[in-house]
Amino acid sequence: MTRKTPKPNTSSTDLDRHRSSIQSVRRAVSLLKAFEPNRPELGVSELSRAVGLHKTTVYRLLVTLKEEGFVQHNPANDRYRLGPSLIRVGRIALDSVDLSKQAMPHMRALVDEVGETAMLEIWDDRRTLVVATVDGPRFTHIIARAGYHLPAHGSSGGKAMLAFLPSEEVDKVLARELKKYTENTFTDPGRLREELAQIRATGVSYDRQEIDIGVCAISVPIFDHRGEIAGALTVAGPMQRIPQGEDSAVRQLVKKAGEAISRELGYLAK
Repeated sequence: MTRKTPKPNTSSTDLDRHRSSIQSVRRAVSLLKAFEPNRPELGVSELSRAVGLHKTTVYRLLVTLKEEGFVQHNPANDRYRLGPSLIRVGRIALDSVDLSKQAMPHMRALVDEVGETAMLEIWDDRRTLVVATVDGPRFTHIIARAGYHLPAHGSSGGKAMLAFLPSEEVDKVLARELKKYTENTFTDPGRLREELAQIRATGVSYDRQEIDIGVCAISVPIFDHRGEIAGALTVAGPMQRIPQGEDSAVRQLVKKAGEAISRELGYLAK
């Protein structure tokens, strides 16, 4: 009687290989994440300490990452830095980012928390363009909808962006005749420059009934991966429901949401 040779347990073998592959990917990713702006080059020993892996394992992973172009070796100091393949992949990721789609979940969450209307604005030829809105549950007289333009010098979103735009752009805006929409609208260039300096220091801007009497707003700038202005996030509502103080919960929530959107766009805060 011929005895059959038992078949190997392929399912168990495949599972072990799968687990090993996942572990290798996680280890490689942890190495890439260990590089920071303040430490762009790291040696094998430094990486070993940073990720908690043996130096032999780190070196083996680095060899593979180097072959694929994800790290580069600097023979002058025997250290490694991120490679050109990451730049290519990063550019693809950045190009696929849509500001409105990226901001919308944060805008909805913000509206749920503060109960007021949220707007997303971008810079458009010396003024702002509203590109998305999420209405709050309570009725309010907010006329700005997607597609509306708002003045840079009177809207909180406009000032939030203007404060971080190049000085030439600021000069162009302030050189024009500045319309006075209400008695609260500042039209003096010197006064506006002072306000822009304050916005740069705090990262928050206000519309204190400067376009519509009874309506106030709080805005924060949104930055892209280059550290340049991508837009502004605004919460607007009746003046009695939009507190202006630095300890305002609304202010903190708007700032937190704006920072989260900027991070998702690739911005690294200084």
